[in-house]
Amino acid sequence: MSSINELQENRAKLLSDARSILTADKTLTTEDRAKAEAMINDAEAIKTQIRNLENIEKEFAAEPIKRGAVGENRSKDEVRENANRELRNYIKSRGQASETRDITIAADGGIFLPTDVSQPVTVKKGYGYLYDQVNHLDTISGAPVRVPVLDDRTNGFVLQSTTSNTADPAISSVTISVDQYKIQPILLDKELVNDVNFDLVAWTQDAVDQRYMRSTNKVIAQGNGSAVSAITASVGNSVTSTSNASVSYKDLVNLKANLDPAYMLNASYMFNQSTFAAVESLVDSNGRPLFIPFMGGLQTGTYDAAVVGIILGFPVRLAYDYSSQATGTTFATFGDHNAAYTFRRVLNTAGQPYALTILQERYADQNAYGVVAFGRIGGATVNPSAIVGLVGK
Repeated sequence: MSSINELQENRAKLLSDARSILTADKTLTTEDRAKAEAMINDAEAIKTQIRNLENIEKEFAAEPIKRGAVGENRSKDEVRENANRELRNYIKSRGQASETRDITIAADGGIFLPTDVSQPVTVKKGYGYLYDQVNHLDTISGAPVRVPVLDDRTNGFVLQSTTSNTADPAISSVTISVDQYKIQPILLDKELVNDVNFDLVAWTQDAVDQRYMRSTNKVIAQGNGSAVSAITASVGNSVTSTSNASVSYKDLVNLKANLDPAYMLNASYMFNQSTFAAVESLVDSNGRPLFIPFMGGLQTGTYDAAVVGIILGFPVRLAYDYSSQATGTTFATFGDHNAAYTFRRVLNTAGQPYALTILQERYADQNAYGVVAFGRIGGATVNPSAIVGLVGK
């Protein structure tokens, strides 16, 4: 089995070879594009393998968390499934005799009324991939955490004859506090739990997961004016777009040119859907698109699902909650977003970023239980040099 270091070296070589092909001073052939895309696919697959190996090593290094009976070890999935099962049994054991009614779903506080229904069709909303690209700092308490930042960029070796003086790295820090977040209650009618033929508790859990992902992606992109700052608010360098109406090829080149090469290996472009449409529309003098999409759009399986394609040899990822182009607004970024931004999560005893709570008495007059979730999050840009922002003209 290859070590993590060997895999990282192999990935770096694949990306370097692919970049050489795509930036070569010649007209790219179909074979060149296919070869470069295959290299990028292999590099991203190795990235996933590295992440999995790192996670496995962390699991083996960590002491198992005790759950349930004394001496019993359970995985996070087992804890979660057990909680769902206990909630389901609790509700069903206290349900009333069922009756037939029309099903009604109201926004923010509506109640599911019992009837015979099939598996529901869930309307979804994309939340992008910003949450997955930034660094995660997990803690078990909500106390402010100081992240040290060491900057040794200006120091180096000097001649032996040079007078000795101290040359310490510049030391600073970023403090990340947390805010408490919650969802508005989801009401579960006691009779509905007994009447429906699908797992309502699992559906509720999934709904809470989706709310969490939509909210965290949005707050990282836009900030909340409190403990979570927007990733676009603090960038090392900013370049101004050449037009106030659309993004240009020169804008993308300028972003790349202003990023320190130290962050190029894991760099990617990131913007919202409308900006992405403008990037897809860029063509050369012969009308050929400059953006290279991956077959099938968003890739799945071993490939990074966040990558929709490449331009200038670098991956393109979507952050749906980024601002659209406007004067004075940072609407696109390029760089290593994982090195630039740290998102903090306070984990509960089950190792989850939020905890579900059942309100047993508050909605008793409606013959329903309330399901709420609470979590604590924070976030800040800790290394602005790792990303460059594109500001509207």
